[in-house]
Amino acid sequence: MITEIILLAGGASRRFNGNKLTAEFKGKKLFLYAFDTVSIFKNNPDYSVSVVTSNKEIAEKAEEYGYKVIDAPPPVEGIAASVRAGVNSANPNHILCFFVCDQPHFESNIFLEFLENFKKSGKIMGRVCCEGCFGSPTVFMPSERSKLLELCGDCGGKILFKNNDETAFFYNVPKIFLIDYDTIF
Repeated sequence: MITEIILLAGGASRRFNGNKLTAEFKGKKLFLYAFDTVSIFKNNPDYSVSVVTSNKEIAEKAEEYGYKVIDAPPPVEGIAASVRAGVNSANPNHILCFFVCDQPHFESNIFLEFLENFKKSGKIMGRVCCEGCFGSPTVFMPSERSKLLELCGDCGGKILFKNNDETAFFYNVPKIFLIDYDTIF
């Protein structure tokens, strides 16, 4: 079954005082770390990559990488609106994987391991974690599509995991992978 990786790059960066994704982080634009992380999937027919954004620079770079660009709704609608945009652009029979573009430490090989182990698990959704902390990426079987479309506000797919441990796959990663940047670095 094909997995659609949907990069979320449509936020307002309210706490950052500007667009954090286009800011330099250790010599490279922050969003490019996510683009490079998922580039491991570019030539694999079992995966596709899309980017939800309204930022021209990010959209142009996504096209250069060969990623599909999805117009992001206004950021005031919260992350759920970007998730819905990604879901609506995806094939209804594909697995959906969401990844935020502000976690520069996540490694490609671990991303691939997470998705491959999720597929083997038989669970309907999965997410990465470390020592009780949960983060991105998250992944959902097609059966969860309608629930993702019902999300609203600034709560992404994480709410679907609440009280659903028996149907969820959890994959441990190093703590540094879960660090995102919401303030000026």
